Amino acid sequence: FKTVTAVSALENPAEGKPDDIRCFNTLDTEAGAPPVVNAVPELFNRTGDPSNLERVYAYSCNVAFAQYALRLGADRMAETSAEFDIFAPRNAPETYGGFTDLPTVPSLQYKDAGFLNRPAALADTGFGQGQLQVTPLQMAMVAAAVGNDGWMMQPYLVEKITRPDGSVVVSRGPRAIRRAISSSIAAQMRKNMRAGVEYGFGTAAQQVSPSVALVGGKSGTAEHGAGTVPHAWFIAIAPVDKPRYAVAVMVENGRDGAGVGARLAGDVLKAAFDLEGQ
Repeated sequence: FKTVTAVSALENPAEGKPDDIRCFNTLDTEAGAPPVVNAVPELFNRTGDPSNLERVYAYSCNVAFAQYALRLGADRMAETSAEFDIFAPRNAPETYGGFTDLPTVPSLQYKDAGFLNRPAALADTGFGQGQLQVTPLQMAMVAAAVGNDGWMMQPYLVEKITRPDGSVVVSRGPRAIRRAISSSIAAQMRKNMRAGVEYGFGTAAQQVSPSVALVGGKSGTAEHGAGTVPHAWFIAIAPVDKPRYAVAVMVENGRDGAGVGARLAGDVLKAAFDLEGQ
């Protein structure tokens, strides 16, 4: 979800100040709330201090993305989330209409009314925690929109159904839901995603030979209850200069998106490019 927060900071540069950021060790948001912390101690040694959006994205600095969310405010964060069909509960359909082949639950930015009005809740949401409930399909669509010059496309499972005589019953092809982000912001996000794999925490995703395709990606580690092992997430696109594939990996209780998530995303992309060569 840091990808969505990054887009919001780029869409609202006066408020978000994407390249005026510091990766502190901790961030206090409100009295009585636990401070925001990074998964890796002393992360500013990697991001640089002060830093910029590319580096805090590549190294997944929780504290930086909490700051972005607090700068942007609840309304701007909600507007950007809605561009990617991540709904506020009051606007959520019973089933997600962007994918009709199977019944699919909608992705939600939060569950409880007024949740984002608390600074701690807004900060947590900015780096991908809080009450977020996002499906792997939706995150694949976010990655695809970045790769597709900002256009979010309608996914489908079956391309064509024909009768025995060859006549076509159903034919499916590319269909846009909407332009979720501008072409220029999509280009900036592809650069950020490439940084995540080139030198950040997603290096394990580069299973494809660099001579074949450069991969861009973003790790995620989703806590889902005290004492439980986090879910491992990774989204990826390739080739990053002109993407043809978008992947979302979610391993339940997989612990670390930069580990198993990135490796599996790289394996999927390598398989896709290997099939192209057959």
